Amino acid sequence: MSGCMLLVNATFAVITAVICFLPAPTHGLVTLPEDNSLAKYRDHPENFFSLWHASVSQNTSKEVDYDEIWQGDFVLPSEAIQFYPFEWETKFEARETTLWIRKYWWLSYVVAALYLIGLWLLPHHMKEKEPYDLHRLLVIWNFILAAFSFIGMMRTAPHLFLMIKTFGFEYTLCRNARSSYGGGPCGVWTMLFIFSKYFELIDTLFLILRKRKVGFLHWFHHCSVLLYCCHSGMWEMPTGVYFTVMNYSVHALMYFYYFLAAVLQRPLSWGIYVTILQISQMFGGIFINLAHMVAFQAVPHCDGHLPNVAAALVMYASYLYLFVEFLYKRYCKRRSAHGKPADSKKLL
Repeated sequence: MSGCMLLVNATFAVITAVICFLPAPTHGLVTLPEDNSLAKYRDHPENFFSLWHASVSQNTSKEVDYDEIWQGDFVLPSEAIQFYPFEWETKFEARETTLWIRKYWWLSYVVAALYLIGLWLLPHHMKEKEPYDLHRLLVIWNFILAAFSFIGMMRTAPHLFLMIKTFGFEYTLCRNARSSYGGGPCGVWTMLFIFSKYFELIDTLFLILRKRKVGFLHWFHHCSVLLYCCHSGMWEMPTGVYFTVMNYSVHALMYFYYFLAAVLQRPLSWGIYVTILQISQMFGGIFINLAHMVAFQAVPHCDGHLPNVAAALVMYASYLYLFVEFLYKRYCKRRSAHGKPADSKKLL
C-alpha cells in the first residue's frame, strides 16, 4: 500500500474513533425553557416573516460564575472583555438580519441560477480569447479570504468552546440560535460568514478568466454552500455555529495555502493535508447533523428544523464522497502512476 493511502486510512481511523467516543445526546443533561423551540414561527406562514422572539433566560443544571453579561444566555469571564473592544460586535443582535434574509429568501436562488448560467456562458466567451494574467489579483484575493477566515475563526471558535464548557454539548445542539450564538461578536461573524458565500463565487470567475477547468466539485460546492448557508440563516438553525467554526477554520488554512501557491507560482508539498482537513470537516458535519437529529427527539424543547438537517446530511455526504474521490485521483492514483502528485490547480 502506498504512503498516500496509509495516511488517508490512518486519518479516517482517527476521525472515526473520535466520533465514536463523543457522547450521544441524552435526556436530562440540559434543561431548556418551554419557548426554546421556534416551531411556532417556522410552522406558521403568518409568523414566518416577523421578528422571532425567544427566551434569553437559560435554566441550566450547571452554575455560571461570570461577572460580565454577554448577549442572550451567554456570559464572558471579565478578563476576556478586553478582546472585544468594538461596540458594533458586542451590541450586535441578529434578529433584524435574519428577518432580512427571510424577507429576501429568493435572493440566494436567483444568484445561484445566475452563477450557473454564467458558468455556461463565460467559458464560451473566453474560448477565442487569451487567458487573463490575474496573478497579482489572485494573490490579494486569497490573502483577503485567508485573513477574513482566520479572524472569523478567532471570533466564533472561542464562543463555541465556552458554550460547550459552560452548558454542555446538548445545549449547543438544541438551544435556539438567538439565545446561544446570535448576539455579540459570534453573531456578527456568523452573519458575515453567510454573506461571504456570495463573494466566494468570485473564485470561479478567476478560474474562467484564466481559462482553467471548473470541475464539478468546485461549482457544486460553491453553489450548494451558498444555498445551504442562506437557508440555515433564514431558519435560524441552532447548530449553525458548528458549521461556521469548521468552515472558517478550514478556509483560513486553505486560502493561506492558495495565497502561498499564488505567490510562489507553484504547488506546495502539503496540499494533501488541506484536502484531508476538508474531508475531516465533512465527517464533522455529518456527525453534528446526526447528533442534532437524535437530540431533537431526546431533549425536551430542542430547537431545529428537520428538513434543513436532512438537506445538510445529504450535502455533507455528497461532499465527503467528492472530496475523497478528488484526494484519491489527485494525490494517490497519480502519485502511484508517476511517482509524484500532479500539478496543483485551484479547486475551491
